[in-house]
Amino acid sequence: MLAVDIEHDQIGIRRGEMEKDILDMTSEEREVYYARCAEKAKQYLFSINMPLVYQKNGKTIAEFADGSITTL
Repeated sequence: MLAVDIEHDQIGIRRGEMEKDILDMTSEEREVYYARCAEKAKQYLFSINMPLVYQKNGKTIAEFADGSITTL
């Protein structure tokens, strides 16, 4: 959960276009925006049955929609 709660319509994405330019966002709005982008990317990957792959502590991790996590 984010420390800052910003209304969705202030910084959301609509039809692939940003409603507010990132240069005009406050640091709190950017924090929320980046978190939402990451969550949307994760949801998209899971929707096409692909894992979210990232590095953590020098290891490559694959996270799957069913909640399982494996080290590659």
